[in-house]
Amino acid sequence: MLGELAGLVALWLEELFELLSALTIALGLLLALRRVGEGVRAVQLDFARYLLLALEFLLAADILSTLRAPTWQDILRLGAVALIRTGLDFYLSRELREEPRQAAPQVSRSENRLP
Repeated sequence: MLGELAGLVALWLEELFELLSALTIALGLLLALRRVGEGVRAVQLDFARYLLLALEFLLAADILSTLRAPTWQDILRLGAVALIRTGLDFYLSRELREEPRQAAPQVSRSENRLP
């Protein structure tokens, strides 16, 4: 009885995380498209933030799925998905950290002096 309840809760949470992921991507797309006037790069970076969050939700859903039916094939698939998502997360996070530095205007020493 308790095992069935735990399985049902895990299934419900898995579905919830998948739904949250889809909603996060849709909301992120709408919010990122508001920045079209600022250029493609601004849209990409804004959308990347939402993609990172959606990836976290999907990883949680995959973990819950594997907990419910842990076959070796499921475990290997989870490992592969986690590895791919970790790589994407690493590169997207690096892009987001580097963008403010690239967007900041460079001030030369001659421009920084008072008249």
